[in-house]
Amino acid sequence: MINFIYSIAAIVIYFICAHFIVEFIMFHLWKCIGKHRKAHRLTASLGFIDRIIYAVCFAVKGYAFIGVWLGIKVVSRLVSYRDPTGKDMSMPEREKAFREEGERKNVYLIGNAISLVLGILGGIFIKVVFDHQLATLEGFLK
Repeated sequence: MINFIYSIAAIVIYFICAHFIVEFIMFHLWKCIGKHRKAHRLTASLGFIDRIIYAVCFAVKGYAFIGVWLGIKVVSRLVSYRDPTGKDMSMPEREKAFREEGERKNVYLIGNAISLVLGILGGIFIKVVFDHQLATLEGFLK
């Protein structure tokens, strides 16, 4: 029972560390494009939930749901982007707006990719931990 508690604690610690790794990387990415932006709590919370969803789906071989979840995120993101080409903007202003929009989209994609990779690594970690727990339990029951 103690090993199970240690296993759960290790998994929780992994996800907390992964969260801070992503926060650190995203802070510096926003800084690189000239946007000194701290992550909004809802965005950071969604990223944390993303990594858990990816990990659990990967651990239980529910790969299709990872695709569905990414699709939901893409659709919601596409709906939230507005066309920055207002009629009152001059051509240089439009070009600048398109460039900034592209930079924001790139940061968003990089953040999703990092979350996906860390989520899959978390899924592998969960699988290894619980496979070990099951093997230990089977050995104990014999």
